Amino acid sequence: MLDALRKRSGSLVVKLMLALLVLSFAAWGVGDMINRAAAPDAAAMVGETTITPQQLQIEYRRDMNRLRQQLGPDFGPEQARQFKVMDAVLGRIINSKLFEESARNMGVVVSDEQVLAEIKATSAFAGITKEFDRGTFQQVLANAGLSENEYIAIVRADLKRRPLVKGIEHGISVPNDLFKKIYAYRQEKRQADMLLLATEEMPEPAAPSEEELKAFYNDNEPRFTAPEYRKVTVASLNLESLAKGAEISQEAIAESYESRIEEFKTAEKREVQQMVFGTKDEANAAHQRLSNGDDFAKIAKELLDMDEDSLSLGLMTRDEMPSALAEAAFAIPQGGFSVPVESPLGWHVIRVAKKERARQQSLEEATEIIKKDLAREWALETLFQKKGQLEDELAGGSTIQETANTVGMSLVTIPSTDASGQAPEGKAATQVPDMGEVLKTAFSVEPGIVSQAIETATDGMFVLKVEAITPPALRPFETVRDQALEGWKLKTRAEAAEAEAEAIKERLAKGEKIADIAKEKEIPLDTPEAFLRTGGTGTGNAPLPQALVQSVFDGKKGEAVVAQAPDGYYVALVKDIIVPTIEESDVAVMQAKGELKKVVASDLMMQLTAGLREEFPVRINRQVVNSIQ
Repeated sequence: MLDALRKRSGSLVVKLMLALLVLSFAAWGVGDMINRAAAPDAAAMVGETTITPQQLQIEYRRDMNRLRQQLGPDFGPEQARQFKVMDAVLGRIINSKLFEESARNMGVVVSDEQVLAEIKATSAFAGITKEFDRGTFQQVLANAGLSENEYIAIVRADLKRRPLVKGIEHGISVPNDLFKKIYAYRQEKRQADMLLLATEEMPEPAAPSEEELKAFYNDNEPRFTAPEYRKVTVASLNLESLAKGAEISQEAIAESYESRIEEFKTAEKREVQQMVFGTKDEANAAHQRLSNGDDFAKIAKELLDMDEDSLSLGLMTRDEMPSALAEAAFAIPQGGFSVPVESPLGWHVIRVAKKERARQQSLEEATEIIKKDLAREWALETLFQKKGQLEDELAGGSTIQETANTVGMSLVTIPSTDASGQAPEGKAATQVPDMGEVLKTAFSVEPGIVSQAIETATDGMFVLKVEAITPPALRPFETVRDQALEGWKLKTRAEAAEAEAEAIKERLAKGEKIADIAKEKEIPLDTPEAFLRTGGTGTGNAPLPQALVQSVFDGKKGEAVVAQAPDGYYVALVKDIIVPTIEESDVAVMQAKGELKKVVASDLMMQLTAGLREEFPVRINRQVVNSIQ
């Protein structure tokens, strides 16, 4: 998050979110931690440091809000599970704690002055004068969904981690010969004239004889072979269905309400407007004008060029404010203003624009939430008990039907499905909960045997039995004749396109001009911009087919090559080979060298993180994590 903030608010919101969803797994190796157990009331533990459910929930909701801003309001829990948002958030917090633990062991201390200097040096917070601007700072934090207090904590933690990270980065050296070879390979460009012999533009072939069509059918049997189908009986149980059957008494609700009373209390809040000055004298001058009856917004505009909309910190509790500001804000009445207050960010003059009294939800107001939570807790306990009961039944030799009846599981038979969930008629097969996991299991067990109990990602479980298998079978020719005819036509046209392309290649080798051939054949001649091995030909253009790019890079200057494409065959004449020059002062060369160093640094960082996990064991309470939404 801190890196994104440095790149200004335009790139702040969730461009980094998708990267974090990847980095939390790929770069930091969180996946192998998932099954280690943490303390019963913790979401996770790093060494002896606890990550509370509340911390995880706050970060998860913050990320979900950002993703909804970017992906739309319909981005919900189901999509979040598919993207593994929760695990990404948890991984990010764990990685942060690992480095904090290491920094603490090393005795790293960060002063308020260092924090202040870091914030003021962040270019994302610079105003039109290129200096730190309070209004810009607040706007960027608001876009990121962060309070001032939270951001200061992030900066402090980042500064503590920095010696570890910088120690690795500063020690990296990439051998110059290696860099030159990699750079020359990656940056070499080719330019070529190209003709596409499109399959669909080839003449309609004459109708094949029955013998030719049957020969095509026989030569392409896999194409006309039905997949393996399985008949599967599934006994399943999931948390949602169990929770619906929970009977929660009013006494239990009242007892839970009393034990969780703090959750239903909303602390007093103040909406605070503020001006922040670099010196106490400037703050005193503003305070004097307020004492003389001048308008707060007017003073902020004249002295700091701040619009009224950027003055407010929003409604905040005492705990959400920096301690120095909180003491002042909660000591003055609505509409009142404070004397100058010092913080690591400067001298503040604040005004209380609005007050919200502390309140507590009544038992009646909280009943539905509590009832839902208690039902889920009951369902989790019941599911755990039923899993043991299920395993006992299976160990005792009970049939899947007997097991389902005894344990109280839903029993469904899927008459016929392939591994992708399709029935023989081409429609979706009978559906059951967690269909993907059911299919994966169904096509990995032997027929006639009840599978082991499988726990699902949606807090459910199932067992299944493959009742019958219909092996792959070649469909009779008569039933797929039309498909065979279309396939034969496509193949014949593709062969004609290839033959035409090879003929043009021969003509080019004899010295004919590609432009003349294009005109003769009435085929568009394409000369894209010089391209790299990636196939990109400039902003807004689709990459060239990789087979074509590879053929062009394999060819010599002046040589013609033929390459297959999804829609036909290309003939390309290599016009130019552009070998990059390597000047150490060139910006692109410097950037490439920096990127290569980052790759090396990333590898080393992965090794460091793995070492830290050995030093500070990571334990995750999956049950607690799964309960957070």
